[in-house]
Amino acid sequence: MARSSLLYCCFSLRHLASPSSKSFFYVPATLALFTILSILFHISTTSTLFTSHFHTDKLFVELPHGSSPSSPMTQNVSSFSFHNDSLKNGTFDLPEEAPFKIVDAYGDGGQDGTPSQLITSRSHFGSKGNFDAEAFHDEDIFLEDYREMNKSFKIYVYPHKKNDPFAHAFLPVDFEPGGNYASESYFKKALMKSHFITKDPSKAHLFFLPFSIARLRHDNRVGTGGIQYFIRDYILNISQKYPYWNRTGGADHFYVACHSIGRSAMEKAEEVKLNSIQIVCSSSYFLSGYIAHKDASIPQVWPRTGDPANLTSSTRNKLAFFAGSMNSPVRQKLLKYWRNDSEIAAHFGRLKTPYADELLGSKFCIHVKGFEVNTARIADSLYYGCIPIIIANYYDLPFADILNWKSFSIAVVTIDIPLLKKILQGITSDEYLSLQHNVLKAPLFLSWGSLLLIATQSLSSAEELFYSSRYDPQRKQWSTGSLFGLYGNYVNNTEVYRDKDLFLEDYKEMNRSLKIYIYPHSRDDPFANVLLAVDYDPKGNYASELYFKKVLWKSHFITKDPNEADLFFMPFSMVEMRLDPRIGPEGTQDFIKDYILDISHKYPYWNRTNGADHFYVSCHPIEQHGMDKMFEAKFNVIQVVCSSSYFVAGYIPHKDASIPQIWPRPADPPNFASSKRKQLAFFAGTVNSYVRVALLQAWGNDTDILAHFRQVRTSDADHLLGSKFCLNVKGFEVNSARIADAIHYGCVPVILANHYDLPFADILNWESFSVVVHYMDIPVLKNILQRISLEEYSMLHSNTLKVRRHFQWNDPPVDYDAFYMTMYELWLRRSSIRVRLTASLIFPYQPDHEEMIPFSIDNTAEDLYFDLSRTASYAKQNQWSIGDLFGLFSGETMNNTEIYHDPDIFLQDYKLMNDSFKIFIYPHKADDPFANVLLPVDFDPQGHYASELYFKKSLFKSHFITKDPNEADLFYMPFSIVEMRHDPRIGPEGIQDFIRDYIFNISHTYPYWNRTGGADHFYVACHSISRIAMDKVAEAKQNSIQVVCSSTYFVTGYFPHKDVAMPQIWPKEKDPKKLTSSKRKQLAFFAGQVNSPVRAALLKYWRNDTDIYVHFGRFEKDDGEQQLHSKFCLHVKGFEVNTARITDALHYGCVPVILANHYDLPFADIINWKSFSVVVHYLDIPVLKKILQGISFEEYSWLQSNALKVRKHFKWNVPPVDYDAFYMAMYQLWLRRSSIRVRLSSSKELI
Repeated sequence: MARSSLLYCCFSLRHLASPSSKSFFYVPATLALFTILSILFHISTTSTLFTSHFHTDKLFVELPHGSSPSSPMTQNVSSFSFHNDSLKNGTFDLPEEAPFKIVDAYGDGGQDGTPSQLITSRSHFGSKGNFDAEAFHDEDIFLEDYREMNKSFKIYVYPHKKNDPFAHAFLPVDFEPGGNYASESYFKKALMKSHFITKDPSKAHLFFLPFSIARLRHDNRVGTGGIQYFIRDYILNISQKYPYWNRTGGADHFYVACHSIGRSAMEKAEEVKLNSIQIVCSSSYFLSGYIAHKDASIPQVWPRTGDPANLTSSTRNKLAFFAGSMNSPVRQKLLKYWRNDSEIAAHFGRLKTPYADELLGSKFCIHVKGFEVNTARIADSLYYGCIPIIIANYYDLPFADILNWKSFSIAVVTIDIPLLKKILQGITSDEYLSLQHNVLKAPLFLSWGSLLLIATQSLSSAEELFYSSRYDPQRKQWSTGSLFGLYGNYVNNTEVYRDKDLFLEDYKEMNRSLKIYIYPHSRDDPFANVLLAVDYDPKGNYASELYFKKVLWKSHFITKDPNEADLFFMPFSMVEMRLDPRIGPEGTQDFIKDYILDISHKYPYWNRTNGADHFYVSCHPIEQHGMDKMFEAKFNVIQVVCSSSYFVAGYIPHKDASIPQIWPRPADPPNFASSKRKQLAFFAGTVNSYVRVALLQAWGNDTDILAHFRQVRTSDADHLLGSKFCLNVKGFEVNSARIADAIHYGCVPVILANHYDLPFADILNWESFSVVVHYMDIPVLKNILQRISLEEYSMLHSNTLKVRRHFQWNDPPVDYDAFYMTMYELWLRRSSIRVRLTASLIFPYQPDHEEMIPFSIDNTAEDLYFDLSRTASYAKQNQWSIGDLFGLFSGETMNNTEIYHDPDIFLQDYKLMNDSFKIFIYPHKADDPFANVLLPVDFDPQGHYASELYFKKSLFKSHFITKDPNEADLFYMPFSIVEMRHDPRIGPEGIQDFIRDYIFNISHTYPYWNRTGGADHFYVACHSISRIAMDKVAEAKQNSIQVVCSSTYFVTGYFPHKDVAMPQIWPKEKDPKKLTSSKRKQLAFFAGQVNSPVRAALLKYWRNDTDIYVHFGRFEKDDGEQQLHSKFCLHVKGFEVNTARITDALHYGCVPVILANHYDLPFADIINWKSFSVVVHYLDIPVLKKILQGISFEEYSWLQSNALKVRKHFKWNVPPVDYDAFYMAMYQLWLRRSSIRVRLSSSKELI
């Protein structure tokens, strides 16, 4: 209570300009606005970009602190659904055997309409009676974040004038809003007068679309039928007029609506529906249009004046009250059971007594779903001090990220309406007092006040928000501080770097660790001119593109091992394509399309991430359309370009990188001193844009601003050296070489190029060495420049000289030059749109990139078809270094003796996972026709696919299961691929249809799939048929987590950053004896069928060898003895990359040798496979013996020692045992519990 009083006091004194005696009337409005804005702030700082379901597998979000992975609703309410006989002493006890049940949208129970006989796992207040006593989830975090939000959060409102034909829909109302939809109008009215508004869109965290659904609905020109078209046209208009929508597809935009028609208003603007933040009253997450993890719920509040009397509970003699019309099946059910009850007053029609008296005289006030889940009854209840009873399934309650609704309300599932009185009477006196105590706190956050004086300095009118010019024509003065922030922030803007210490620290790490793999091309390639680096010093406007490629090829960043690569470089050159008569400007799109198609079939790397870790470099503007025939590439690939305008939809600042256009200069020019610069400003160029036309009209004949629009008779260098400021004016593109020229000659750049994402803006503080001027301010350009003081100019000029080295190309490169700065930008983006993948452990011998590797690839399959004679000859000519195999030498010995990548983090996270991780399993009964497919088996599984059945059996009995889906981190779809395959009603051919129908069913019966498009759902499969099982449900294939044994990332259906690799384990009855290495006389062992080219190659080379025992066909005796007597046991790819041979080898203490390219090895996020196994590329089969014999006794000893240590991770136990295969699989899922969103760095805008 003390904290609440302090909060009240702070708001009253700090944010209100009114006298203290009137503060109470302002506080509710302030708190309601600020609470909504705190949620917006929370959204804006955790997920700057959401994309449509077409791309959900590319974007992986980091969950904000304190939130549940499933949705904000996770902590909303306690659901009361209990057994008739379970009410004892005011608590609700759950029978252990009772399953949880969710009903349909209206909650009408079973087919007979009877109430549920089931309850949740704990009472409303917990076992000790005070579980939910706190009104906030975490009050300290809320207050801390609230202060930060209040200090820094900025919103830009799209401007509209009072004479706009639709001003009534865009501008705030000038009266006090009333009625059901007042919240929408109050929010806009309050926001427009608040300190959160910024006139500078480059400072905005979010952008407000100010249309009013409620006002448009009553406009005869629009009406209900025309709202969709109005909004579609509005979005089209702002996206063409301003650059901000296109930067993120509207993901940093929001609108507010309180009428239910807002739900369908976006039907013709699909991008708004999927991407933008919707602040709505109708916040049901059963409906696909509302996404709980993206959108926000606002309370429907009917404004009240003053504060009601008699709020204490002593005068409340009635148990419960409801009044409303009969407009839903839920209300019909309430009427049926409680219409004539003496304790629950349920009125359907006009009340004869005052509504306020009924609310003041009742302990509980009932909110029942009508047409929508929301009504104003919750806010009414809180206003009159009555505890709300919420009967509205799937209602994402307002401010649920902040407020603990369990502490001041009760949620009842619709099927429990017949038991409503029993539920309410079962609440003890202490529990009721705690609820009502918190109810009296809640109205502060769920009310709009009658007066709105929020900020200490209000703006005179809403229209004042929308004038962007910083020049006052009446006073004829320019505010330099508004231009580039020298005043009031002088110290910060003298700094060249945004954060020098961080930059230097990261730069060092980048220089040490960044690795790039370049797709190889030989010199006799027909398009070598396009794909290889030039052998001369590039010149001209597009030199940056060619310089980068030339220098990269020689740098230490290059790796020949793609498994070490952070990024993959596609080395085609737009400049060279344009000049090649076989391609030309018209053929660029087709060339790129064919190139990407080729590498995606020839290599597995593109398919792993759909190109998200690939990049290309281009300095010609033709690149803007180069990817138009490869839609996936345009959205996923990192584009490193000179034409970096974020007004163009193809360029995305948070993903792509801007590099400077540099015309190389031979040497440093003389005479940098600013004292020699007599000319105010200089520009030379052609008139090829309306911006340059405006410059010509305003300053064509000026003596201070020398603007040449024709051939300059004197040297450009002389003008650049003799001028204080040098102008970069947008021509065909935002970029030109003029900025780099100006910096080279020590001239302060003036940038007249709106929407230009300036090069290296993540690193450099452009305000410290340049002046950015808006197009509209060209008429006052001289005034702007002349108003810059000598002190300010000296700082700008000094910093310009400091950044010169960043805008120069060198061969070889020099630290901090343009090449290294570009590499740093790439390093920042190396894991920006995907979870960092654990390296796949494949270590082939790598020839120089000019040499041809002796194999070919069938485009339709992943297997390598060897020219075995060439391979053998090749192997004999080249010495194998065992250090290259798995990194024992070269200083890596210590790292590769560690079993875990990071044991401390693993153990810490494992404990957290064990304590908190919750899974909801979709419920199915024992008499379900497909119970064999959906329920766990009642026997101990055996055979190749036992892992799938063991996992399900263990999970069903584990403590990870929750019966409350609102507590769940993930949702398990319990169908078994193995059982489906053997069921004659389904069979292999019917699996796709079964899964399609299953997902259709759960998405219509429950709301959870629709909330995330299935991204927090998972299934488990160990049969290879699972790879095509999802082919008829594309959304599931792309979004859901697949826990599979066939985990090859060569196939497009498996994504290592999203899916989980599980070991294929053939269960063994007991541990063998004699696991020590001293008894192992055989070098290596393999037994299996010849069912792949890899095994055929192994057979050809080692069938008759005495050291490597290779047996093809049925093994007549137990192969366990052979594994016990062998040092190495071979796992060789057959039909699939996976078999049970790895776990068999570990079981018998035999070091696994893995011959299965592109195998995403199980538990690779946790364990270091290099420490206990050897991975060999197919190509090295001819030198396999040489590889194994080259491993020293010391190295083998620790490989085998570690193999014995990891055995526990590759075993199934019933019940499961800590760190066994079940717990390891759970840990892998826990790591992915919040993998459907990503924290993206904000895009930099400097205009």
